[in-house]
Amino acid sequence: MEYLQKGRPPVPPTRLEAIQYFLPGKSIWIDIEGVVRVASTDFIPPHSNGVEQNFIEPELPPDEEIDRILDLMLEEWKVEEKRMELRSKLPNLLESIWNLWKDIDADIIPGKSGSFYTSIKDVIDKYSEGEDSILYPYDDYK
Repeated sequence: MEYLQKGRPPVPPTRLEAIQYFLPGKSIWIDIEGVVRVASTDFIPPHSNGVEQNFIEPELPPDEEIDRILDLMLEEWKVEEKRMELRSKLPNLLESIWNLWKDIDADIIPGKSGSFYTSIKDVIDKYSEGEDSILYPYDDYK
């Protein structure tokens, strides 16, 4: 993934994530009035008994640029949704280990001729059918 962060919740991206793209490593949120808040390094949490909180006034790119990044994130999200569905259809871990064991016990070196490989390949082929390219369950396949 280029625009979406790894380990993010499985929900569509929001405008806040698009803003976060321009402010990596910063703690940001949008308050009730819709104002973007960025915590400074010496930020004191709101529940600290009335001690003043320190915010940085963020320098954000124009709305058009934020919208462009959000559109790119949404395109990535569409592919990630398909990947999540594909992952849900793969054989579970115990089935995969059992298929691997059967291949090894039948003196088949784990590879393209065994049930371990074919049980996963069949699902990938099914979800890639009719697509321009092969859809793999994770985006780091090279």
